[in-house]
Amino acid sequence: MYHKQFSHQVAQHRGALILTLGIVSLKFLCTLGIVTLVMSKNDLKARRFGRMDRNRESLTTVGYVQGIISASIFGIQAFVVAFAILGSL
Repeated sequence: MYHKQFSHQVAQHRGALILTLGIVSLKFLCTLGIVTLVMSKNDLKARRFGRMDRNRESLTTVGYVQGIISASIFGIQAFVVAFAILGSL
């Protein structure tokens, strides 16, 4: 796909995928939030440098925020579980 603004080929967006992963990570698997966070960070960086299509950038940004929230919840859960295990020894 060629973007009108650029003369070189740019990758298509993955906004819907990142948003879906963000929703699933918040609902079911907090570890998936880390994957969402990394994917969305890379996509936002690629957009900034013109290597990715800028369509649906808001979906990627929302997925990024969901990944941050989910990864934070996972970190807190891991800390609580580790504290509970170490506290019972």
